[in-house]
Amino acid sequence: MPIDDSWSRDAGPCFLVHPDGGRLGVDFQFNAWGGKYSPYDHDNAFAAAVIAKAGVPRSASRLTAEGGGISTDGQGTILTTLSCFPNRNRNPDWTLQEIERELMDQLGADKVVWLPGDEEEVETDGHVDGIAVFAAPGLVLATTARTRWPRPATRGAVSSGFWRCRTRSRLTTGGSASAPAT
Repeated sequence: MPIDDSWSRDAGPCFLVHPDGGRLGVDFQFNAWGGKYSPYDHDNAFAAAVIAKAGVPRSASRLTAEGGGISTDGQGTILTTLSCFPNRNRNPDWTLQEIERELMDQLGADKVVWLPGDEEEVETDGHVDGIAVFAAPGLVLATTARTRWPRPATRGAVSSGFWRCRTRSRLTTGGSASAPAT
């Protein structure tokens, strides 16, 4: 299967596993991290080819997204960043609400937690996999190594490196301090 210049984590499919054991492959559009590399037509076809080879049903999305831009707790919560999928280099005609709805519909989730991301990260525009990951359902481990992120207003709230997801729009550090999700 021919590829261009990709990583299978980003151009490949997201696989969902149903409690009854059934599987589904989700095929998001791929445009080489916002058109940073060309060509990318083989990379955009990679997810569909992997899904076909796996012999599972395919759900094709019109949303441009990469696997590294998504983290899920497996319990219905998606973690992603505002600097990535809503970026004009990926989904210029989509509103934030449309992106959120498509992520939830495609991945079987019921909420999306948006982190600010890192607009100055030149390769991926701030994939969540370089910023934070679910350590367990409702518990997020986040890096504080970047000097630009999180923004100064939220830096104190994440100094421990852990957030507890409370609602769709709020993140808290293990105690009472909270940082608004934008």
